[in-house]
Amino acid sequence: MASGKDHALKITASLALILCAGGFALSAQIYRDAIVSAFFSIALASVIILHLRVRPAWQDAFMILAGTALLALVDFGLLKYPRAIMAWPSFAGLISLLVLGMRAVWAEGESRKPLIYAWVPAVLFVSSEWFASTLLDWTTAAHPKTLDLYLFSFDSSMRVQLSFLVARWFWQMSWLRLVGMFFYLGLPITIALVYAGQLVRKQEKAFPAMLAFLFTGPVGALFYNLFPAVSPKMLFARNFPFNPLPASQVVRLFLEPIPLQGPRNAMPSLHLAWTLLAWWYSRGLSWWERDRFCVPGVHGARHARERRALFHRLDCGVSVCADDGGAVRIFAFL
Repeated sequence: MASGKDHALKITASLALILCAGGFALSAQIYRDAIVSAFFSIALASVIILHLRVRPAWQDAFMILAGTALLALVDFGLLKYPRAIMAWPSFAGLISLLVLGMRAVWAEGESRKPLIYAWVPAVLFVSSEWFASTLLDWTTAAHPKTLDLYLFSFDSSMRVQLSFLVARWFWQMSWLRLVGMFFYLGLPITIALVYAGQLVRKQEKAFPAMLAFLFTGPVGALFYNLFPAVSPKMLFARNFPFNPLPASQVVRLFLEPIPLQGPRNAMPSLHLAWTLLAWWYSRGLSWWERDRFCVPGVHGARHARERRALFHRLDCGVSVCADDGGAVRIFAFL
């Protein structure tokens, strides 16, 4: 009787997963707002890394490919959604999340534990990316004025306007711009590589890494509200990055909150914080897991090209890997 009840619960859970994945993939609004977004697409695709590291089976890989083709056929062929290259990684990641969840539902005994440890964080990571834009919209509505003049004044106190300088490098060197974009968008891949690597080696090391990655986002969003700021691009408009303000004018700036357009996510740098956390928790992993994507300098420079103030962001990120206390490391980037 108990076995029959357990079987019914597994069938119910499997159907619920299929319905959720189907509803997500077939929604026109979700397709427009998330599936074709580069950030969300790569975050969803990073689930594949976690999935196939925990369960490296050709059957699962085949189901991911087949499910991706099926979603493309339905969305592009039947529903006539506009074709977008970033939809393909989203389809693959969504199917991977579905298959991984069903594997966790139907697994027995100890084999279920690593699957759950992979699936639950994957859902939470993807969900945090999904809600990120909403949180930024709330922050923008709550803080119509920003503190960018204060950040610019601090940057200028270093005697060199690094945000202007590094942004010019990215403007003038297309290869540097491409490399920066690769690492900037590829951050979810970095996190997936590190977490999956720790999960398949020592699960007790994977859990604190998961908590650090997950809590960094909400804590960073809290500080976005305490210190709302946008970017030098929004502050200086067409003068950025080739016409920096002369030092004689910088010293006479009247510092005050000012209304600017754009998301209030310039301070602190969550991208840099997550990169440094990934580097920290990659200890004990193979060289390619540790070094291939964990390049904090590229992330920091990329933020300058993304028109954020650079110097204070780098300063606030480095302390993440300088502290030796587990809980403190989550908040050290602040």
